[in-house]
Amino acid sequence: MADSPSLPALEALAAHAQAVFPDFNVGREAFLRFLAERPEGHSHSAELYLAFACVQGDAAALEEFERRLEGLVGAAITHLRPSRAFVDEVRQRLRQKLLLAQPGSPPKLLEYGGRGSLTQWLRAVALREALNQLARQQARPAPDSLEAIAEMRAPGPDPELALLKRRYAPEFKASLEAALRDLPPRERNFLRLFFIEGLTVEQIARMDGTHKSTVSRRMASARESVLAEMRRQLQERLELSMSELDSLMGQLRSQLDLSLARALS
Repeated sequence: MADSPSLPALEALAAHAQAVFPDFNVGREAFLRFLAERPEGHSHSAELYLAFACVQGDAAALEEFERRLEGLVGAAITHLRPSRAFVDEVRQRLRQKLLLAQPGSPPKLLEYGGRGSLTQWLRAVALREALNQLARQQARPAPDSLEAIAEMRAPGPDPELALLKRRYAPEFKASLEAALRDLPPRERNFLRLFFIEGLTVEQIARMDGTHKSTVSRRMASARESVLAEMRRQLQERLELSMSELDSLMGQLRSQLDLSLARALS
């Protein structure tokens, strides 16, 4: 546990934060108390100052926060569903949860403790909200959604297949996690950077010092390896006919990106 900082140390941190964001206008004493309660985050005191000022309703802080949120959310979740409406909905939900108090609960932005950068924290929160939103939409599609209308017009899912998926959900989860563990660390890291950190193939290639086609090829190979290993494990664990297994693997393939995002997070 971090030692309690001295008042001069807190004042120095506050002065640094105010120098980074000189346009914010919040009470210095209140911010000092806020900092004192988060000794593990003092290396990110300026970002703690931004979070604190936003919750206090400072206009300049809210403008800075909105600018960050605008660019971050799309980059973090577009790979889950490349839909502007989906990104906008997640962004709006984040605004409400992060900045507004709920009954019996303060704004979620106060949960940021400064252990890492605010950008990393927001990216993780955005990804979690996007996954939750996708789960809600799959369980209860909105009646006025064009996607829901299209699904209603399409042939319904095989009831027996849906029953198998529910019955063997723990086995699916275990086989996916085991398949990810069996991947070479480099390929697993590519998937993590893409699905969790929201990096593009080009950005991953620059980090890896290789060409984007190499990264793309390795990621595609990793996805196929995951599916092949899941099939092998499910074939061993479950007493399914080949036709049932083929149908299940088709469903798993169609939802693999969402499953990978959940498992890696």
